[in-house]
Amino acid sequence: MQKYWIGNSGCSVNLPAEQADTEFSLDADGNKVYITKATQQQNGVEYQFYIAVLQLHDEDADANEKLQEFADYIKSTQLIADAAGYRKINNLVRGKMAKGISDTWTDQNGTEYQVTGWAKGRTLALMYVAGEKPYPSSAQLNGFFNSFQFPSAF
Repeated sequence: MQKYWIGNSGCSVNLPAEQADTEFSLDADGNKVYITKATQQQNGVEYQFYIAVLQLHDEDADANEKLQEFADYIKSTQLIADAAGYRKINNLVRGKMAKGISDTWTDQNGTEYQVTGWAKGRTLALMYVAGEKPYPSSAQLNGFFNSFQFPSAF
């Protein structure tokens, strides 16, 4: 796993493969959106590591609700057919005040998604690993999800 910066967001994450270029855009509300990906082969299966960072103009009072809305939006772009349901989590190593959610999704083609999202202040992050089968190394998967770092002065 190697640390990569997510564009100019001030956020970083550890990835098991080289990241592709980070895409930057503004959403309909003018919030900054950064998307980065990496692809890795494991036991003949291709896995996509995906991170989307949304930086809001103002801090949202209910970060979990905003994070779920963000996850629902990403879910709608992936043709998800089934989801287990969001579970609240609060164990980000480098973000003690961060709130989180996790879920598992399956799309119409049978691709499985292991999903985690983090929210702190004005920054929301949605991360997933997608492949034909669940990712084989839970230690590496947890290392990816728990490596997310928020900007230091955000």
